[in-house]
Amino acid sequence: IAGFITGHYHFRKHLHRLGLFEQEPICRKCREEVESAHHILYECDALALTRLTTLGNPYPKELHLNSIKGLSDYINKVGDSRQWNLEKLGLEHGTKYNICKGATYLTSSSKKKKKKKFD
Repeated sequence: IAGFITGHYHFRKHLHRLGLFEQEPICRKCREEVESAHHILYECDALALTRLTTLGNPYPKELHLNSIKGLSDYINKVGDSRQWNLEKLGLEHGTKYNICKGATYLTSSSKKKKKKKFD
């Protein structure tokens, strides 16, 4: 939940900033705006019904601590970070990529694979 709220999730804007998404970071849901935490949580027209059913408001102005259950349900409906794959990232096979998994990430390039720990 914290990563979703702070933008340190698999949003295209965040991945683009890290160099993990080479295309324009346009929202994969509405295809109109930059895909960021703010956009997904508050603005995306394609997710308005999902926000209404999980958060109680299609276009909330802010999130409240008493809506953690709704936020958790919303995150689960929008996407599961553990199941993220290259196709969803918009990358082609053979492109340099990082995949987060637990406390480690795997860096793959044409040279060799390394397993590193997060700092």
